[in-house]
Amino acid sequence: ITKPIHQSQRIVQDFQNGCGLLELHIIPNTEFYYQLISIGLGITIIEPVYVSEIMKSILNKMQQ
Repeated sequence: ITKPIHQSQRIVQDFQNGCGLLELHIIPNTEFYYQLISIGLGITIIEPVYVSEIMKSILNKMQQ
C-alpha cells in the first residue's frame, strides 16, 4: 500500500491480517515481472492467467 507497484494500483479488498486484493491496469513487461519477483512469496496472481504462467516460467528458469 505504501509503495504502489504502478500508478493505476487500486485496493479492491482492504488488507486484513496481511492479505488483500489489488487491481492494476497495465501492459505487463519485464520490469513488471521483476517487481513481482522482488515481492517474494507474499503474492498470488489471480488473473490474467497468462501473467501467472509467465511468472512460473521465469521462476523455473531462475531455478535452473
